[in-house]
Amino acid sequence: MQRCFFVVIAAALLAPRIGAANSTPELLYFNQPWTDTWRTYYNDDWSYVPGVVGFLGQDLTTTPGEDPQLLVGESTLPNDVDLMAAQTAPNSLGTGGVASFYLTDPVVALQ
Repeated sequence: MQRCFFVVIAAALLAPRIGAANSTPELLYFNQPWTDTWRTYYNDDWSYVPGVVGFLGQDLTTTPGEDPQLLVGESTLPNDVDLMAAQTAPNSLGTGGVASFYLTDPVVALQ
């Protein structure tokens, strides 16, 4: 009797499971604590920021006024990854691109 009980339990554990899905959308949670300023300490280096890379987006289009939301390709130009790291004066930074600002409330910004 014990052997039969063990076989039934083993069979139940090894049986393939049938998955179920539905069409209910789920929110994806994303949170990047820019307060960890060491993550954006080096220019053009996003290797310490999981899931995030800043790009200049050079040469994605030559059409003036094109909707940037529709540009989903990658730049073919080398060195398109961009990060001006450890900036402290957002009011005087005139260079366009991606910058990390070490302020009271650290932030990454785009221009």
